[in-house]
Amino acid sequence: MLHLQQLKYFVTIVEQGSLNKAAAALYISQPALTRQLTNLERSFDTQLLIRTPAGIKLTEAGRYLYGKAYTLLEQVRNLEKEMDRYKSIPTKTIRIGALPSLAAHYAPEAIERAQQNGEYSTEILVRDTTRELIGLLEEERIDIALVQDAPSHPHLQQRILFIDPYFLVLPVDHPLAASAAVSFFDAANEKWVLHQDPCDIRTSFRSYCIRCGIEPAPALELGFNESLLPFVARGSGLSIIPGISAASLHHPGLAVRPFLESNFFRTITVIFHSSMHETVRTLFL
Repeated sequence: MLHLQQLKYFVTIVEQGSLNKAAAALYISQPALTRQLTNLERSFDTQLLIRTPAGIKLTEAGRYLYGKAYTLLEQVRNLEKEMDRYKSIPTKTIRIGALPSLAAHYAPEAIERAQQNGEYSTEILVRDTTRELIGLLEEERIDIALVQDAPSHPHLQQRILFIDPYFLVLPVDHPLAASAAVSFFDAANEKWVLHQDPCDIRTSFRSYCIRCGIEPAPALELGFNESLLPFVARGSGLSIIPGISAASLHHPGLAVRPFLESNFFRTITVIFHSSMHETVRTLFL
């Protein structure tokens, strides 16, 4: 059965020019996006895209589908706008800023609570670092920020939401994958695949290495919009992933293992102006 979400994914892939960029724009993993594309091609029993070193190339069927899908999605968006007049108007729009992993795996619960509450509508703004999100709060461009390892701030309030342990991501045939849990010290001397600075997870990794007195091997560094997972699956190195993201990682070439050390984690906090205290309590606490 054809789903509108699959058409949205397909149009985004075409407009972004690659699966990597499309996955980043949609805030889903590349393997998940690839599966959706495969399901769409199976539903039409034809190939829609050809992957090339330079990106993707549309087949004749793909070009035809893109034109039709773009028009259909535009009609759906217009219909949604037209139907808005029949909705009760919420009293307040809450602007929530979040790190990518929290936007994908934590913020949706708050959005659902806001919709059930009926008093709020929500907007999500995603940024790569805690520093960026705190800056947006200071400028009052957002109302609430979901961040990690945030320092105290003289003019903002914050509450700890949960502790999120890091997990090791490695090729499924790597010797360390045979263990149910892995010591950070055993993994530290392996090659690593990490995002370039500025990156909060990269900062956590670096800080933990310093605390442990470890000098890790040089890492393969990727841009923030690039997925680390294909490089790990190909054996380019190991990586780490937050626990909140680990549960949804399903890749036949990858294994996910907890660390034996219980002190390798990030602290997830919600930061806000004092005027938002009741809203934060309703949505997050």
